[in-house]
Amino acid sequence: MKKIYQNLLSVSVAKTVLLSVFLPGAFYASNAQVYRANQLLGSIEAPPNNSPGTGSAVVTIVGTTMHVKATFSGLTGPTTVCHIHAATAVPGTGTAGVATTTPTFPGFPAGVTSGTYDMTFDMTLASSYNTSYRNNNGGTPASAFAALKAALNDGKAYFNIHSSAFPGGEIRGFLVACPTISVSIPDAFALARGVLPNTVYPAYSPAASLTLATTVSGGTGPYTYNWSDGSAASTVTVSPLATTLYSVIVQDQNGCTGTASKTVNVTDISGGRKGDKILICHKGNNTLTIAANGVADHLEHGDLLGTCADPAKSIALRKIVLEEHTGNLSVRALPNPSWNYFDLQIGSRIGNGVQVRVYDLAGRLIESKSSLQANQTLRLGTFYSPGIYLVEVIQGGQKQIVKLLKGK
Repeated sequence: MKKIYQNLLSVSVAKTVLLSVFLPGAFYASNAQVYRANQLLGSIEAPPNNSPGTGSAVVTIVGTTMHVKATFSGLTGPTTVCHIHAATAVPGTGTAGVATTTPTFPGFPAGVTSGTYDMTFDMTLASSYNTSYRNNNGGTPASAFAALKAALNDGKAYFNIHSSAFPGGEIRGFLVACPTISVSIPDAFALARGVLPNTVYPAYSPAASLTLATTVSGGTGPYTYNWSDGSAASTVTVSPLATTLYSVIVQDQNGCTGTASKTVNVTDISGGRKGDKILICHKGNNTLTIAANGVADHLEHGDLLGTCADPAKSIALRKIVLEEHTGNLSVRALPNPSWNYFDLQIGSRIGNGVQVRVYDLAGRLIESKSSLQANQTLRLGTFYSPGIYLVEVIQGGQKQIVKLLKGK
C-alpha cells in the first residue's frame, strides 16, 4: 500500500504543478478593475441606427496597464477604426471625443464585418492616448489616465466600432465598472470528528475526500463557477494525494468575476508492516496502530487521525478540533464603522446551516443569505447607502445581532 501511495503521490504532485498555472489569471482578476460593455449595438449609437451588428467589450485596468478585449459580428459595412470615447456629460448617453490611440486601436481588425481584438496598453506612454485628449486633461499620460479612469468609473466612456457604412460609429456600448464580487471558501472537514480542517487522509477512505463550498456576495446572480480542477458547480469534492491549492473563479451574469482559493492538506496515516492499519492519536499523547474498522469508535471518543509525534502539539490540535465542532455561535464585523464594506466573521458549529439577514433602521430587509457554511468571513455592505444596519445571524436556536455603521 505504501508503494502504491507513493506512486499516486508523484502523479498528484505533477497535477498540483499544472494547477498552479490557473492561479496567475485568478490573481490578475482579483487585483484588477474590470469594465464591461456587454452589448455593442447600433441602437445605442448617437444617433441610433438599424445595424444588425452586435458585439461586446471588456476593459481591464491593472496598475498602469489597460487590457482591451472585444468581439463583434454582423456589421453592415467593413470596419474602419475603433476607440474608447470619453467623457460624456451624462452617464450612459451622449457623445464625446476619442480618448485612446488614434487613428485607431493598434492591430484592430480593419475591413471586416466580424472579428476579435485583444491588446494590452502601457498607459504611461503618451502614444496610448489621443493627443487632444491628453492635452485637454493635464497634458501628461498620468493625468490623462486619471481622467480616463474617472470617466470609466462614472459610466461616461463608451467603446465605439466605426465602419464604412457608419463612419461615425456602427455599434457602441457604454463601459460599466464591475462591482466587487466577494468569494470565500469556508474551512471544510473530511469527517464530523477527529480530523483537522482542510485535510484529507487517503489511507482511511471515509476521510479521503472533503467538499469545498463557495460563498458569494456582490454582483448579479446567477453565478457560474470555474474551479482549477475543471469543476463547474458551486461545490467541489476533492481527494488529493498531495497537498493542493484549489482555486475558483466565480462569474456573475454580467461577466464580472471574483476569486478564492483554499489549500487542502494531505496526511499519510497508514501504519503496520503492510500499511493496512491506521494511525490514531489516542487522548493526545499515545499513538495507536489499529484496524480501519475500529477507527470510527476512537474518533467518536475524541481521538484524532494521525500520530502524536509532539504530544503537546497533538493535545493543542485536539482541543482546536473539538472547539471547531462544538463552539457556540459568535459574530463580529470588521471594520466597523466602515466607509466601504464589512467583513462579517462568523464562528459556529461545523455542519449546521447559518442564516444572515440585514435590516435597516426602518425594519426593511436589505440582504438575506441562507444555508451558509460555518466558520467563515462574509463580506457585506459594498453597495449599502450610508447609515445604520442591523445584522441578524441565526444558527439553530442561537441568534446574534450586530450593528453596522456605514459612513459617507
